[in-house]
Amino acid sequence: MEMLSIEKELQENSYPGRGIILGKSADGTKAVTAYFIMGRSEN
Repeated sequence: MEMLSIEKELQENSYPGRGIILGKSADGTKAVTAYFIMGRSEN
C-alpha cells in the first residue's frame, strides 16, 4: 500500500471538505482513524 503525506494531500486541495483517514500506529499494533470537516469561511 502506498504511503501518502496528509500534509501534502491537504495542501494540494484548496477545499477538501470532509475526509476520513485510516492507518496504523507507529509501532503497528493499533488502528488509527480520523474524521474531519473543513469549512469554507475565512474566520
